[in-house]
Amino acid sequence: MKLSSVSGLDCDKAIAAHGGSVSMYEQSLRITARLLPEHIADLDALLRHLPVKEAWQSYMITLHGIKGVLNNIGAFSLGESAFYLEQLAKNNDLYACIAAHPPFIAALKEFADILAKALSDTETVPQSGNQSQLQDAIKVLEDAAASYDSGLANKAITSFSGLTYGQEADLLLDHIRDAFEHFDFVRATEFLSILKEWIMEEEYEE
Repeated sequence: MKLSSVSGLDCDKAIAAHGGSVSMYEQSLRITARLLPEHIADLDALLRHLPVKEAWQSYMITLHGIKGVLNNIGAFSLGESAFYLEQLAKNNDLYACIAAHPPFIAALKEFADILAKALSDTETVPQSGNQSQLQDAIKVLEDAAASYDSGLANKAITSFSGLTYGQEADLLLDHIRDAFEHFDFVRATEFLSILKEWIMEEEYEE
């Protein structure tokens, strides 16, 4: 990866937050690069519906999630901008949101484009994962879902990215990953419960 071209990334601090694992940090970058365009589109759509009460809540949750994702990869300046906009939304300040939203989105789009170009498209063959480590990740993900902490969830997800645990478990993990990526913490919790039951059945059969 050529991250020198991506301004605004504190890679050293972010890698340290990933336990010093460059590979885990790389997985976080790839997940972020893949999802940012979708999150940007979601924010733009929600802005148009902010006079509606439910839209305020969705707008805040999406910003909160984006903030966590950005901070997780070391894009702290953009994370602060997301936090600022989130606070405006919490105060139901429509005019301030309308003013602050476009420059934030423009900066986020530019960052997403540069990050995507900096990442290689090299794919790796999945390796068999350790079920004990998966159980540890599940505990972290449950805490993340309970606290609406997408940054914490992303770190746990990167711990099993690129690994395989069998077709059924991998499918459940895909659902869990998708739920967290869309900040749907309720759905994430439901699939985590199903995954825990699957692990218990596997252990019983052994």
